[in-house]
Amino acid sequence: MPAQLNEDEEVQILQTIDMFEVIAQSNPDDYQSLSLLKEAYGKLRKPGDVIRITKQLGDAYSRLGQYAAAAEEFSHVLGMDPNDDEALSALEEARGMLSDGSETVEPLSTGRRIELDFSSITGVEAGLISLDNHSEPPMLDPQSEEITFENDGLDVFAKFLTNHRLASSEIIHAALERTRTRNESLEPGKLAGSLLAEVLKDVPSPEDEDIMNTILEQTKMGFIPLDYYEVDRQILKMLPDSLTLGRLIVPFDLMSRTLMVAICNPFDVPGKRTVQHLLDYNIQWYFATPDAIAKTLTDIFRLKGRK
Repeated sequence: MPAQLNEDEEVQILQTIDMFEVIAQSNPDDYQSLSLLKEAYGKLRKPGDVIRITKQLGDAYSRLGQYAAAAEEFSHVLGMDPNDDEALSALEEARGMLSDGSETVEPLSTGRRIELDFSSITGVEAGLISLDNHSEPPMLDPQSEEITFENDGLDVFAKFLTNHRLASSEIIHAALERTRTRNESLEPGKLAGSLLAEVLKDVPSPEDEDIMNTILEQTKMGFIPLDYYEVDRQILKMLPDSLTLGRLIVPFDLMSRTLMVAICNPFDVPGKRTVQHLLDYNIQWYFATPDAIAKTLTDIFRLKGRK
């Protein structure tokens, strides 16, 4: 049985639900956000909402070709409500696709465009599940971790942008050079440069959203409108500055043993591995715009500027 929540915890979970409901509405195939919503409603002991979100999650898995996962979700619904004919029909369909050998290894690209402007559909600033004030963040001594820019995923990101023709090779190459120059001479307490931000400087504004949507479709990452999050400094400081300021990696919310982390370079594999190594949590990665990440870090660290 779920532990009894105090009033503050319940308010924080409700605020988090508000934001992730909006995210799921914008991108119905974002199974990470749907999974978090399912857990959040479970904590609030709202079986009706748990069933609703679980069915949405099953539908998302089905659309992505992950029929075994879909069948598991619909089975969960039937375990809560054996008379749910909709879930029963969906379960039979998912099992039928499995028997036909239709299961896919990776989620399929849906081609659905994701709404990146959340200002028109939400007025809330989502909160987050705060850490126990009496507990120390479960991280290793950052001094023992050598985190450099020698393998930062920038070359892979640049190749991705080039291969998908999201900008000219000249723009991408120049942006890569500017980013590398900035990051190689980065001073403590300063923000690292973002390849994507540099590329967007030289790309016509109507193409911005096309670039973002291609990144999301190809990487299968969920999008987090970090601009609308009031990130707690305590959660951000679970990671050393070399990862937050130095790699533009922002932990922004915590739900039980799941830590949600935003990144603007999806190809920074060493950075991701370091985060997983430092923190004893299940990590769920979200893509955020470089401007949103820079603003969050600037506000929390009270930086005088982003330069």
